[in-house]
Amino acid sequence: MKEYYRELIADFFERDLSQIKPRETMLPDEPGRIVTLVGARRVGKTYLLFQHIQKLRTKIDKTKLVYISFENDKLYPFTLDKSQQIVETYYEMYPLHKLEKVYFYFDEIQNIPEWHLLVRRLYDTEKCFIFLTGSSSQLLSSEIATTLRGRTLSFEVFPLSFHEFLIWRNIEVSQNISSAQKSKIINAYHQYTSLSALPEIILENDTSFHPKILHEYVNMVVYKDLIERHRLTQHTLIKYFIKFLAVNISNFVSINKLFNDFKSQGLHVSKNSLYDFLTYLEDSYIFYSTHVHSLSLREQQRNPQKIYGVDIGLKLIMDFGVDKGRLLENIVYLQLRRKYTDISYIKGVQEVDFYVKTNENEQLINVSLSIDQKETFERETNSLFKAMVSLNLTKSLLIIGEGKADTISKNGCIINIVPAWQWLLGNNN
Repeated sequence: MKEYYRELIADFFERDLSQIKPRETMLPDEPGRIVTLVGARRVGKTYLLFQHIQKLRTKIDKTKLVYISFENDKLYPFTLDKSQQIVETYYEMYPLHKLEKVYFYFDEIQNIPEWHLLVRRLYDTEKCFIFLTGSSSQLLSSEIATTLRGRTLSFEVFPLSFHEFLIWRNIEVSQNISSAQKSKIINAYHQYTSLSALPEIILENDTSFHPKILHEYVNMVVYKDLIERHRLTQHTLIKYFIKFLAVNISNFVSINKLFNDFKSQGLHVSKNSLYDFLTYLEDSYIFYSTHVHSLSLREQQRNPQKIYGVDIGLKLIMDFGVDKGRLLENIVYLQLRRKYTDISYIKGVQEVDFYVKTNENEQLINVSLSIDQKETFERETNSLFKAMVSLNLTKSLLIIGEGKADTISKNGCIINIVPAWQWLLGNNN
C-alpha cells in the first residue's frame, strides 16, 4: 500500500493547476492556526485549495505542498492509521523536509475517524501548515473549535458571488464603468439571478444539463448528508421536506404550522423530527435561517424563521411559479452571509428583510425588485423608517432592487436605493 501512497503524493506534484478558475476568498500563506474550509457540497472548497497551492508553487518547492483527498475510493476504508501512514510515507520520500515548513492539504478530512488526532499531532510536532476541508455536519465550525482546542481559523465557502461570476465570464469590472461595460454587467446580472451559482453549473455551457446536475446534487445531499449520515428511514418525507424549503426560500417557515400541514395530509412525522431535519440541513450548509431581531431568546423562538438556500438553483428546479423577488432576496442574503454571521429580520407592523449589526454600524435592508407602485413604495420605505426610529438609527437604510439608483429623504433620514447588480459588486452603502 505504501507504494500507492508514494504514487498518490508524487502524482499531485505533477498535476497542472494553471487552469483553475479564481475565487475571491484569499487563504493566508503562513497561517498561525489550522485553516479549515467548510460549506455545502460542490461549492468549490477543493478548488480553493488548488488556487492556494498554485499561488504558492510560484514561491516555494512544489514538493512541500502535499494534497490528499479522503474521498479517493482507493483509500477506502478510511482509517486514522492509514492517514498517518500517508504522512509517514511523505517524510520518507523527503526526509529533509522534516526540517522545513511543509503545507498539508487534507480534503474531506471528516471521512477519517478521529481525524483530529492526526491533525493535532502534526500541528504540535511537525513544522507545517495545515489546511482542511469538509462539507458535513461532522465538520461544523463550532465542533472544529472544540476538537482542535482553539487552533483553527475557519472560512465558509459559498457558490460563486456575482463578482466571481463576471470574472468566470471574462467580463471586466473596472473602477469607472463605461456604458458598454454596464450593459454587459447588467446582462450578466440577469443570467446570474436566473440560474445556479454552483461552479459546475457555471462551467457547463450546455444549459440542457443544468436541471439534471441540480437534481443529482439534491439527491446527493439527501442520501449522503441526511439519510446515510444520520441513518434516517423516512426517505420520501425528507425529499418532500427539502422541496418545501426550496420552494419557500426567502419566506417565513414555522415548524409548528408545517407539522400540522403534514399531519392534515396524512404524513406521519413528529414535530421533533422536522426540527431535526432542518438542523441537519443547516449543519450541511444547504439551508440557512434568520430569526427575528430581539434580545429575548424566547421572542426569537416564538417567531417563525426565514429560510434561505445555499443556491437559488434549488428553487428553480422545484418551483414552477418562480418569484424573482424571492430569488433576489436569497442572493442578497448569501452576499451578506459572506461578510456577516449574525443576520436577522425586523418584525413590526411591516417587516424589514435584513438587520445586520457590526462593530461600527447597524444596517437595515429591504429587497424589492421595483418600488414604482405607490403601495410598494410606501410599504418598503415606511418599514425602514419605523424600524430606524425604534432602533434609534440615523443612517444605513437601504433598498436593493432592479430600478435606478436614488435617495429618499424623510424627516432628516435618508434611504439609499441601489441597483442589485451594483450592490453585489461591493457598493453596500
